[in-house]
Amino acid sequence: MWECDGRPLPPEHGGPARLGIPHLYFWKSVKWAAGLRLLARAERGLWEREGYHDRGHPWREERYRGDGEE
Repeated sequence: MWECDGRPLPPEHGGPARLGIPHLYFWKSVKWAAGLRLLARAERGLWEREGYHDRGHPWREERYRGDGEE
């Protein structure tokens, strides 16, 4: 996303562009990106290290680690 209501996203709301992943809980989307790393395997981020689900699919009720199939 790069605009809201026809106007560019301001920096305090993730501008100039904000990534939204519609099929996952919104906390799985990023507000700001400072870089990009390509990895051979997945690493747990902040929320996953704190106990949230690695994928976070809302229709499968994957909120916390152990919900659904891992």
